[in-house]
Amino acid sequence: MFTFKKDDTKNLSANLAVNIIGIFGVIGSLIFLALEVNIAQESLSENTKLLRLQASLSANELSNNWRSMMIQSGDIWFRGLSGQELMGQEAENFSQLCEGLLFLVVANYEADSIRGEVNRVENRLGDARRLSKKWPALESCYIDGVRESLQQTQNLDLLKAFDEGFEISE
Repeated sequence: MFTFKKDDTKNLSANLAVNIIGIFGVIGSLIFLALEVNIAQESLSENTKLLRLQASLSANELSNNWRSMMIQSGDIWFRGLSGQELMGQEAENFSQLCEGLLFLVVANYEADSIRGEVNRVENRLGDARRLSKKWPALESCYIDGVRESLQQTQNLDLLKAFDEGFEISE
């Protein structure tokens, strides 16, 4: 039969005290870790909100710029869309309006994607298809600048939608 001696009891009490202190240390570390994770999640949430806001502001700014250009060059826009030949500065203005409109669709698509607005994202893809079918004159602007940008940014859904509208196949 096993019996404890007085010295064994002291060692057992010391071991128990060390184990209890270790347990409190582990619990304290877990609480600290939980607090750090919570802080990181809050920071991530704030960054996501900021990213969404920046995307919306960018799309709004682009929209305002395009509208200003339309006010100044609306007649050029409609003549270019109708197929009239534009020369010099008028051709440049029409090209800027075309690219501005196409990039506006891109910016709104990206802002809606970042905000997680699935229905609006689908609407933007539809906009890309409809614009290209409605105004074939936009095709040269698309091919000369916007398409390459979509390829570089790997924005494949929007690239596909525009390509379908302009009937471009690869």
